[in-house]
Amino acid sequence: MGLINAINCNKDFLGTGVGTCELFLTQEMSGVILVPKGWNLPVTNNNVALTLATAIALVQARTFDPILGSVEFTDNTGDPRTVDYTNSTTSVTGNAKPTYQLRFESGLGFHKAAYSKNTFNTHDAILVFPTGIVGAVSPDGLRFSGLSMGMFNTQTLRLTAGDAKMNTLVNFQLTDEEQFNRRLAVLTNDMLGFSFNSEVRAIQSVSITGTATVGNPILIQISSLGNTGYGEEGFDETMLRVINTANNTVIALDSVTAGLTEGSYELDPTTPLTLGQTLKVYTYDATANENTALLEPNALYRGESPVITVTA
Repeated sequence: MGLINAINCNKDFLGTGVGTCELFLTQEMSGVILVPKGWNLPVTNNNVALTLATAIALVQARTFDPILGSVEFTDNTGDPRTVDYTNSTTSVTGNAKPTYQLRFESGLGFHKAAYSKNTFNTHDAILVFPTGIVGAVSPDGLRFSGLSMGMFNTQTLRLTAGDAKMNTLVNFQLTDEEQFNRRLAVLTNDMLGFSFNSEVRAIQSVSITGTATVGNPILIQISSLGNTGYGEEGFDETMLRVINTANNTVIALDSVTAGLTEGSYELDPTTPLTLGQTLKVYTYDATANENTALLEPNALYRGESPVITVTA
């Protein structure tokens, strides 16, 4: 549960008294969460029902798309547009829209994923700070939403040069000046009870490859898409689903057993496989009915195999 625009003024001032208590965003932005246009949560008595479990479920359902871990933030918001008249007066014709840049040193897999999100006017944005998140409230104060966003652009990969490591530059612009300046809403970690920076993870894409022979288990390998030499461990029968591609039905599994090598598994079907069957293996969460598997408290994985044909 998050209390909008509220901080605990006594937390860091034991016994000293506080004459005034004002909310400031005193640390640089560390990331952004993309949400679908128009997404919102109800506000009740200035509270938003956003728990850690809810946040993880929203990521799992791909409603929240977190891009976190920036090492540098730049505010590229411009100056207001003005007109100068002959009598030496100046008129403002419009304020600049908030425009930001985040720098990441998160590797090639991260860059490819960020670049795939380049778009215009298809998402809204929740800003992430070490101390909390920032969105907006509706004019009537009854909904918490993302901030209206237009451009989202990941620049071409910057390679290592001198002291500068290979890095990814992400730029985005907020498009509703009135919403940003008048209806900004802050949910602090203190009030939320968790931190997006340290406790919420983005979905990790995985590669799934496999083979299948008549009457035997399906053999698969699950690897990190960013580094296919790294096998992903910890999957069981509740985290994987096999589909018969001929009729789009589920092939039930009796068990999933880890193999001898990292990221390898044996999937034992309830009904023996037959020659020529075609199937695909997906990550899966049986509880949430999502094709994104949840491992550990908050690690999320998503992937699917190419079509696997059962051979003799």
